Amino acid sequence: MHNEQLIVWMCGIILSRATFFGSEAVSAVKDFIIATFPSLASMPEILFYDNNCKLRLHLLAIRDKYFSNTGLPVDVFHFDAKHSGTDTSCQQHCNPVAFPDLVKDNKW
Repeated sequence: MHNEQLIVWMCGIILSRATFFGSEAVSAVKDFIIATFPSLASMPEILFYDNNCKLRLHLLAIRDKYFSNTGLPVDVFHFDAKHSGTDTSCQQHCNPVAFPDLVKDNKW
């Protein structure tokens, strides 16, 4: 076993859990998300994941349209601590600042 992944609602309720074996591959994360939200109507508008930058690039590479109506920001902690300011793709598409619905009175 490598790790346990959770999908948690913003209120803190655990929606789904999966055991990952070997690694936390973004392809496995994609499959876990789709298993949790099996229809396009069930997909959330915004989905936080600490590695959304790589997930987004993976989705583009495999031409997956399932996530096309879902924003993929990185949470603020990981964005500030783990994501390079020179990664223009991440800065442009996964920066939580780019999602105005997540900011109120200049605060998260």
